Amino acid sequence: MKVVNIEQGELKKLEGRDAFFLITPKISKNMFVGFTVVSVGGETSPPHSHESEELYFVVHGKGLMIVDGEEKEVGPGDAVFIPTKATHLTKNTGKIPLEFLWVVSPPVLPGHLK
Repeated sequence: MKVVNIEQGELKKLEGRDAFFLITPKISKNMFVGFTVVSVGGETSPPHSHESEELYFVVHGKGLMIVDGEEKEVGPGDAVFIPTKATHLTKNTGKIPLEFLWVVSPPVLPGHLK
């Protein structure tokens, strides 16, 4: 068993958000797990895609998910499935930080997160 606290995760400070890498390819060959905090008015730009499937689970705040041009409002308790190679972007539309857990499988990240 491996337990990784968010304070132990690798922090990537990006424009408008912080991404914490928790379960990385060093730990798992099948998934990459992280946690993102999008600041008020921030977004997960640039729009990007993966050679993997991705799942977001929103735990705090509200936002707008855009996946291959389809837009949906999301909030706490929502799970969002993003298919392989789908271009996606998340915007914080609320008045508090938007926080979500994400899982990428297989564990391949786009270049801007490496």
